[in-house]
Amino acid sequence: MILPKNITQSDFNAAIAKFERVVGKEWVFSTQEDLELYRDAYSPQ
Repeated sequence: MILPKNITQSDFNAAIAKFERVVGKEWVFSTQEDLELYRDAYSPQ
């Protein structure tokens, strides 16, 4: 997965872990396969 600009891998991992604690791991989509479900084929990437 491509990280957001100016975000380190450790900061990103910490944020994902916090999201999982708040909403539940089953509701946090962080893999490339998960994200493909939400990509708009007609939108520039």
